[in-house]
Amino acid sequence: AYEIGSGLVGSKMCIRDRYANVKLEDLVAIIHTSGTTGRPKAVMIRQESLVNALLYTNKRFEVIKTDNAFGVTNPSHDMSMYDIFGMAICGAAVTVPQEKFAKDPEVWIKLMRQHKVTIWNSVPAIQEMLMEAVTKEDASYIENLRLVMLGGDYIKPGVLLKLRAVNSDVKMISVGGPTETTLWNIMHEIVEDDLSKDVIPYGKPIANNRYYILNENKRQLPVGVTGTLYCAGIGVANGYCEDEERTGDKFIICLLYTSDAADDLTRV
Repeated sequence: AYEIGSGLVGSKMCIRDRYANVKLEDLVAIIHTSGTTGRPKAVMIRQESLVNALLYTNKRFEVIKTDNAFGVTNPSHDMSMYDIFGMAICGAAVTVPQEKFAKDPEVWIKLMRQHKVTIWNSVPAIQEMLMEAVTKEDASYIENLRLVMLGGDYIKPGVLLKLRAVNSDVKMISVGGPTETTLWNIMHEIVEDDLSKDVIPYGKPIANNRYYILNENKRQLPVGVTGTLYCAGIGVANGYCEDEERTGDKFIICLLYTSDAADDLTRV
């Protein structure tokens, strides 16, 4: 069990280990990448990396014990770690459909009303399935939704417009970052102006994480110049399990020319 200490100390979130006999640098999970860029890779996630993302998200969106997340994301997907552990650390609930209803949005709608689901967290395609099934008569079934977090793929503004039409108060968040940077390390709160565009902004890094756009010499590039995206900070994983060659290629320690200290980076 963990708790936020005195909030933010400098640029770091203060994390204290209160009860569990584990170290922050211990592994909490090994999560496989989707394999969209090649063979799936087993990513080693640390305790402190996951705890940081969970505490930041819950604090930012004031997630409390009366909340209820809808556990529609497959447990093998890294986004499910928020449904499981994000709710557990604040005493909130998770509503999980039976396996035979895992892809039945009509059943989801009924469960969401029955259990007063307030938080939705999934890839955009799953949320699109929900919205395709929602009718005007069903609108009241999802009126308790106050927070929708979507990540892992392209978010269609048109689907969000349909959600907004049946729930004007819901807060919609784009979350992102590769599996190698733990759960999500960047997010953007979607505003009305975003819905009139083709692309939802990627966002800004969450606490204790950083993004850099660098050239081939690892120098930071100015706005408007194309380069390679690198992630740094507490979210960067320990590498790939039993794969030193790939770890050495993707996970590097780099002395940035704009910094006085070395930074652990992973190349996106």
